[in-house]
Order: sequence, then structure tokens, then C-alpha cells
Amino acid sequence: MKDIASLGLKTLAQAERDHIEHVLERLSWNKKLVAEVLGISRATLYRKIEVYGITRGGGNGKNLGPNRTDEVDESASEVPGICRENFRST
Repeated sequence: MKDIASLGLKTLAQAERDHIEHVLERLSWNKKLVAEVLGISRATLYRKIEVYGITRGGGNGKNLGPNRTDEVDESASEVPGICRENFRST
């Protein structure tokens, strides 16, 4: 069997990491909203960020960024399937 990378494929873990990183970037690292969009708890999101080594800006460090819930990328409302009004405040 050929190497999956040479076929342009990703493992499920690679796809999950990429998707989490994409949603974090699109929502300006608003982890509360990111967890809601992904359908997981914030604790699970933090664990996945740590396990996958996801950092702001895509660096190799462990800088996970501040836990900011007050700033959201306004373009988030333009992301297909994301409507901030669908999320209840807790």
C-alpha cells in the first residue's frame, strides 16, 4: 500500500487537529465558542490543544494564548454553519 501522505490523504487524527486549529483561528481563539461549535466541552478542547500541540500562529511552542471570551472575530458569522445566535450563554 502507498504512503497515505503521497496519496494526499490524512489520518483521522491529522484531520481532527487541522479542523480544531482552523476553527480556533476563525473564532479568534474564543475557546468557549470553539468548544460549542465543535460540540465538545472546554476541558476536552484544552486537552486536544495540548495533545496536538496546537499553538497560536502555528508555532511549535506551548503558548495556548489567553482564554478570551470577550473578543470574537466578527467574520465568524460568515463561516458556513456558524450562527452566534444559536449559542446560549452560560
